[in-house]
Amino acid sequence: MNQQLFRENNLISRLGVVLNTFLYGNEEDEPDNGEWVKQRTANIIFLLQVIRSLVSPDNSVTNTHAAQKALHQTKMLAELCRVLLSEMGLPVEVLTETVIAVAEAIRGNYTNQEYFASTSLITNENVNRSSLVVLLISMTAEKQPFKMRCAVFYCFLSYLHDNEFGKTKVIETLLPASQPETTLSTGSLICQAITSGESVQCWFGCVSLLYCLLDVEHLSEQLLRVQLSTTIDHPPISLLKHVSNLLVSMGNRRVQMRAGVLMLLSTWLNNCPAALVLIHTNVDCLVDDCGEGTESEQQVLKGLMAFLLLVCLQNVEDANARTSLEQLVDRRVGREVVIGAVEGLSRTEQFVRAAQKPQPLTKTPNELFLDYHFIKMFKASEVFGESYLLLCVISCSAAHSGAGMYETRAMIRRKEAEYVPNFVIGTFKRRDNHRNVARFVQLHHDLYAHVYVRFLLL
Repeated sequence: MNQQLFRENNLISRLGVVLNTFLYGNEEDEPDNGEWVKQRTANIIFLLQVIRSLVSPDNSVTNTHAAQKALHQTKMLAELCRVLLSEMGLPVEVLTETVIAVAEAIRGNYTNQEYFASTSLITNENVNRSSLVVLLISMTAEKQPFKMRCAVFYCFLSYLHDNEFGKTKVIETLLPASQPETTLSTGSLICQAITSGESVQCWFGCVSLLYCLLDVEHLSEQLLRVQLSTTIDHPPISLLKHVSNLLVSMGNRRVQMRAGVLMLLSTWLNNCPAALVLIHTNVDCLVDDCGEGTESEQQVLKGLMAFLLLVCLQNVEDANARTSLEQLVDRRVGREVVIGAVEGLSRTEQFVRAAQKPQPLTKTPNELFLDYHFIKMFKASEVFGESYLLLCVISCSAAHSGAGMYETRAMIRRKEAEYVPNFVIGTFKRRDNHRNVARFVQLHHDLYAHVYVRFLLL
């Protein structure tokens, strides 16, 4: 109600006047000598926080969208973008808060997102760089303060939020012959980040790319066309192959980088069987690593690897490859280990912290581990429910021989009580998901039908 009254009384435009005064002063003020006193910095930060409170993702959608529209109409967004791209010598605290204010002013609002993308900076070399490129350059600069890097990362993700056109434009900059190789683009900067040896930068790059794929399945297949040249001596390889090789080459080291790569692969492979075909040779590493690690970070990695393994099980189309993967899981890991690892992921402190807000709340670089929207995808995913059925089907298949039938049935009953109420019934009793049942029966005939009926009779 207070926010609505604030807008209806045209006070947002008054904020713009106050911001202009804080930034540039009045005509009667003495010329600025370039030094910012603490009170001036505090005043501007307080004003920016007022703006952020109007467009916060925590508000109702109606209030947030109305405030975003008002910021655009009153030219306040234009002023914020000018500050963001200016070379005024702003204190890093002010610039960081400005970036976050712009992020929340454009988040989920297509008009504001497109306006922001249309703004640019003319460099000293007379090069015109778009605001998105400026953001990513700051994100990939190791010398930038960590808070600033997190802010520009959040701003870039806010541009992509609910913006299929923006996501498509970013992916297009990666496709062959889309632009001259010398051009600095959003796509090339994201790839540069992914291939970086700096853990934080690689994590930023992986999450930025996975955001381009969220809820836009056709871009996953488009991204398969991207080729990457990592060294002069070797021919280009696909970006997907490079990312999967990166996961293998890291082994049990570089936990933050591995978390980023695993989130990216899980998003990319989900509902994209063509991608799975290209990396099937590297799936073994997931089986090897699923059972390792005891500390909190290792528990997160185990959960991510198990989740990726379930994504592979769900999306593999070749019958022989599916059977091989099922046997691999059964023989070298165990069904309960995989399911337990996925369940354990949601109990980690990294999961709980990342699930709180879209903006990263970490204070130190090594706390960046999981991403807010990946967690939303993880929670909403049907992969767990479907793949649990699949793993139970493997159990039924093994029990057909007669050996261990009693133990297998006991395990199924025990796991039904523990997992099915949370995942499977919620997934398959929704009216819009009858297609999943048909898919199960088609793929696994009487075994799937048998397990499915047992679950619904709980």
